[in-house]
Amino acid sequence: MTKRKRHTAEFKAKVALAAIREDLTTAELAKKYDIYSTIISSWIKPQSRTWLRLLMARYPLSRRFLRA
Repeated sequence: MTKRKRHTAEFKAKVALAAIREDLTTAELAKKYDIYSTIISSWIKPQSRTWLRLLMARYPLSRRFLRA
């Protein structure tokens, strides 16, 4: 029986940011880092929410446009 891989937060952030920046496709990133592409997709969602919060804090006027 194989042991489950545990990935650090830094690794998850690095891969998720590469996927968000679209440096490579999720399939290419999965092959490069030897993980499943569905895992990368699940890491992208929390990362993009964090970026949205940071952008809204930096540019408060953008909140008006998001509510519309």
